[in-house]
Amino acid sequence: MVDPQAAQYGVFSVPQAAFVLGAFQRAASALNLPRLADLPLPVRRRASGGPALRVGPGTLHVLVTLPTVATLTPGDAPRLVNRHVRPLLRALTRVGHKPAHFLGRDWVSIDRVPVAWVGFAHHAGSGHAAFEAFVAVTHSVALPSVDDGYPARSLLEHPKTPTTLQALTSQPLSVELVADAIRAAYEKEYGDHLQEQTWSWETRLPLAHDERPPWSTLVEEAIGYIGASAAPAREIGGDFFASSDLVSAINAWWSSQPENVDHATLENALFEMLRAKPYALEGIRNLQSLVRAIRCAGGSELEKHIRTIDCFCVCVGGCLTAGKVRAKCVSLHRKIAPGRSK
Repeated sequence: MVDPQAAQYGVFSVPQAAFVLGAFQRAASALNLPRLADLPLPVRRRASGGPALRVGPGTLHVLVTLPTVATLTPGDAPRLVNRHVRPLLRALTRVGHKPAHFLGRDWVSIDRVPVAWVGFAHHAGSGHAAFEAFVAVTHSVALPSVDDGYPARSLLEHPKTPTTLQALTSQPLSVELVADAIRAAYEKEYGDHLQEQTWSWETRLPLAHDERPPWSTLVEEAIGYIGASAAPAREIGGDFFASSDLVSAINAWWSSQPENVDHATLENALFEMLRAKPYALEGIRNLQSLVRAIRCAGGSELEKHIRTIDCFCVCVGGCLTAGKVRAKCVSLHRKIAPGRSK
């Protein structure tokens, strides 16, 4: 995250095509890396959580950095997007000639069709926070399914395919016109309390340099997938939004525990960590999903035996018992490599 000394913002035209990972994703899970080997596109990482995106010329990157979550408007970390998306909604309504809406996940929509992705970053210890958006003016920001590294999702995704502002309006739009409208909206809303900055492409979205293997376990959740691996280091991550120091605290605690940490100990530890500081954790409907991911990644000997098959274990609402884990994994593996699940 850009270290904010005061409330600052910028609206930037994306200079080149790139994949942009969320803060807690692994490239080897979120992206179809064999396909990427044939594409000369860099993989970058943003400060905010959420899913991977594919951006390019015709995309606008909006970044607002804050010394604290309440610097510009009252609120807490889980409401960062709700509070700071409002000028963006007014700007997109103006240039799109139709109302733009944020309905509480990570997309801004016009006519119920997503045209911009929004998210947040937060560090509870320092209080620093950021609101981030990628606006599809003439270049969609959604990750094409062919570039997606995850298995097919069983939970409902957005019912409409994301598109561009240009596709939804009969008026010709330029990136510069939309950028000017967004700047004007933020300046009108916050005035001198918000300073415009010219952060470089590399500062805002550094190269990911992510050589880690795929997550050994995936648990599907509302926002996408939670990932967990016990080796080479114990680590959770994925597509959710969270305070970065909460994720670090969970990983540090997990690393300090015995290999087969029991369910009750893990659950209690997570609840205590969430109460310890004003952390944010969004995109996960049930804390049991984190418990299941960690236990599937580093749990019992039977669970480890299951993971010797060539695929990874995708635990969709399961992993409550070793038997259920095995049934789900064997079922999946039979579809991928028939005859090899024993």
